[in-house]
Amino acid sequence: MRRLWFVVVLALLAAACGGSVTDRVAEEVAGQIVEQAGGGNVDIDTSGDGDITVSLEGEDGSVVQAGGNELPDDFPFPLPDEYEVGMNVSQDGPAGSEFFAAIRVPGDEVDETAERYATWLGSEGFQVETAEYGGSGTQGWVSISAERADDGIIALVDVSLEEVANDDDGNLIYATVVSFSWAPRGG
Repeated sequence: MRRLWFVVVLALLAAACGGSVTDRVAEEVAGQIVEQAGGGNVDIDTSGDGDITVSLEGEDGSVVQAGGNELPDDFPFPLPDEYEVGMNVSQDGPAGSEFFAAIRVPGDEVDETAERYATWLGSEGFQVETAEYGGSGTQGWVSISAERADDGIIALVDVSLEEVANDDDGNLIYATVVSFSWAPRGG
């Protein structure tokens, strides 16, 4: 059932990102749909700045939270000094907390960022595997998968490059996109 909630939450966030004068009606309808699907309590909050937060509490006491421009205080990965949150979902379950997030970091630092996270995961006791896909430039990305045997945590980090704008001279401006997944085995 938790997986269903997770999919519904992501769909709600994607649908609600456009924002409109009917946000309150959309919140009520979406809340009713999720409550009927999962049998839990739903709270959907849209702020005037386009920030959307969805919280679901299941009958078993598990909580799923999604959205918001800030990552939760207990987000397990270290973060760069400057970043923008693109997606954010956290979920408490019987095996522990799960986190899924994506951030955008200014500049073209795919290799440096991937190396930083691979090194950090290794220093935290994870068995780390790194793979590069799709060549170089905006076509490629680095995928890091890691597992820690003592507590069964599985961590995934994907790092890629995104074109975000053109400067006044017509040169492309890039951002490094980092997506995170942190889940206890069996969660």
